[in-house]
Amino acid sequence: MSKAIGIAKEVLSPRGLEWLKVDVCNCYAGNHNSEVATDKLLRHEQIKWVDDNLSELHLLVADAEEMPAYRRALKVLSDALYGKPVAHMMYVDASNQALQLYAVLTSCKATALVCNLATRQARADAYSMLAEALNEVLGCSVFNRKNCKKALMTTLYGSRESDVQIMCAMHNYEKSDVNEIQDALAKLALDLGVELYPDGEDSFLKVAFNEAMVKIAPNAMKAMAQIQKLNKLGRESYMWAMPDGFIVKYDVKKDVEVSFDFEYQGIVESMEFVEEDVYMADKKSAGMAPNIIHSVDGWICRQLILFIANQGRFITTTHDAFGVHLNDVDMLKNKYDDLLVALNGSNLLEQIIKQVANGASSIPVVSQEGDLVEEDIRASIYSLC
Repeated sequence: MSKAIGIAKEVLSPRGLEWLKVDVCNCYAGNHNSEVATDKLLRHEQIKWVDDNLSELHLLVADAEEMPAYRRALKVLSDALYGKPVAHMMYVDASNQALQLYAVLTSCKATALVCNLATRQARADAYSMLAEALNEVLGCSVFNRKNCKKALMTTLYGSRESDVQIMCAMHNYEKSDVNEIQDALAKLALDLGVELYPDGEDSFLKVAFNEAMVKIAPNAMKAMAQIQKLNKLGRESYMWAMPDGFIVKYDVKKDVEVSFDFEYQGIVESMEFVEEDVYMADKKSAGMAPNIIHSVDGWICRQLILFIANQGRFITTTHDAFGVHLNDVDMLKNKYDDLLVALNGSNLLEQIIKQVANGASSIPVVSQEGDLVEEDIRASIYSLC
């Protein structure tokens, strides 16, 4: 995607050239004027698309979703095809990493199938799968990957506002589309004799959303619900150790309403304000699951950085996106799969929960499905994509 300090110029290996063609497709992607969404093609299809359109790629710049990155990738492709050494870093992202971590920590193949850990040569799209499940639950056809994407991402990191996230996403659409969705939901709620937005309760949409999530990622939702029980311990801070000795400290913050009376020139006045981000126990907190999952993806980042650096190579990360030289993408992918295999069926989640509970009388139990195997993970080519 870009040149980075520390990346040396190298002649591309045959695999490095293939990854460059994938990068071209990912950068192009294609806007609404394009006939092909190249970032969604299978990998062999991406390589073929570049080969088939080699003489016309420069004519597609205006249609590229990431125009500067696409221009850069084309320049590097031109140099590489002439055998010139290139210094080009490609980012590959974990495919719905929160789902991936829930899948391996509970050894759940059903969840793994949603996030490309048990799909082998096929490519799953969790957002489209959620939209399909939500349409099935509600008996409609108004949901798609775009208006479900943010809700899925934030739900897996502890958000309770899935219905709000979906409704907000709808407002990015044409008004007629928003009305269609609202009308469909209102009709369904009426048919079932329920309120669409009952006061003080989960909305009709949120209940349906949670049912759809359970359909596509059963153990992820069960595990998250168990982990979230730790929030009820009501402590100001929690600590746990990761396998590499890294100590995680999670401090609970909340907003506190403060009011006081004061007298000025014989007149008693009242003042109210909100003190934000106060360190204080809060039983309504929903931060335990996201903090635990983030601590595991942080462990993965540290292991990848150490491994690649020890090979004398360059790596950079942005959360679950990892950038390396094109010649190093396969090495990165293999190491990432190694780490997921190590986590699969491990007792790491149990160890973390026990440390967080720290002597509590009741400790949540997260069940292991045990049907996700090493071969599933290693044979799935889109764990990073």
